[in-house]
Amino acid sequence: MALIPTDAVKRYDFFNTLAPVWGEHASEIGVSDKDISDLKAAVDDARIARAEALAAAQAAEAATANARLADERMTRLGALAIGEIKSFAKRQPTSQATGHVFTVAHLPVPGRPGPCARNQSERNAAVPRVAQVWATPDAQGHVHLRWITHRGASMGAGAGMMYKVARQVDDGAAVVIGLVGGPGPGRTSNTFTDDAVPVGARHLSYFVTPMQHGGTGPAASVGVVFGRVVVAPPARQAA
Repeated sequence: MALIPTDAVKRYDFFNTLAPVWGEHASEIGVSDKDISDLKAAVDDARIARAEALAAAQAAEAATANARLADERMTRLGALAIGEIKSFAKRQPTSQATGHVFTVAHLPVPGRPGPCARNQSERNAAVPRVAQVWATPDAQGHVHLRWITHRGASMGAGAGMMYKVARQVDDGAAVVIGLVGGPGPGRTSNTFTDDAVPVGARHLSYFVTPMQHGGTGPAASVGVVFGRVVVAPPARQAA
């Protein structure tokens, strides 16, 4: 039969009770004073660690409850906002205006009823592509972006076009810094100025992502190494 209890609480009680007894009779039971001193210190450490673990467990339980309540509140308020956006979109005078509301809100445009409804892949494929992006730094540390979109964006197929502009600083993550409307009838060129370039940045990457009626096209990118510009073809999808 094992002498040392397998339960952690009983094991602590076991050594906490015996350590003082063994200390009083160390020479009679063949245990050195150092071993007893080390054991007593270990018992004290175990008591402190168990108290800290209990406090941490209680704090974790409270934090979990708070996180659940926060998530429920976020979900409730988010659903309320989505409902308001949908109601606002329904009050728009044209389907183009309705699609614009959903596009700006980064929400999928409700599909058309019947066999004409598009799935997400079809909506993405229908978005006019960005053909090229240029970036020009100026003496004030701003970066001026200009891009052109394929011909469809300037015709009827370009209604409701929006562009998401994201910036990556050095090796960091790409962060959205702007949302730009379509170029307008007869135009294929858009511009955007980044006037908040972080001080000390060595390399910037910009991603321009076209969006239309709930669809998202591939991002076109351009890299800026201060002093020169490197233009990249459409390839990556910005976050």
